[in-house]
Amino acid sequence: MEKILIFQSRHVSEIKEVASGLRLKAEDVAPVCFKETLAKICRGTAMSGEGYEGELPERSLLLFCNVQEKKMDKMLAMLRKKGISTDYKAILTPTNSQWNVFRLYFEMEREERAWNSLN
Repeated sequence: MEKILIFQSRHVSEIKEVASGLRLKAEDVAPVCFKETLAKICRGTAMSGEGYEGELPERSLLLFCNVQEKKMDKMLAMLRKKGISTDYKAILTPTNSQWNVFRLYFEMEREERAWNSLN
């Protein structure tokens, strides 16, 4: 199932509206699920374990789960057109599917630092 997971965004309703127009499901992920694997969150089977109640990432993130490239490109273009920004965008992969949300944020921040050091 094509789905977009939304983490720490101030624009949840706007993102859901754009996604709906493309027949994509979009879910705002509660911080209590952040210790679960991304695969569990995408499947909707998160929260089988102990929830998280500690410090949260400050930046927003969209995770595209099984979304066709064409739809993802269209979604991102529509968000840009509406002026809706997100700090990080990622795609669920076989590798990152076993990470939790904090690991994904760590990797996104590491990639951002590496990119910025080149410029």
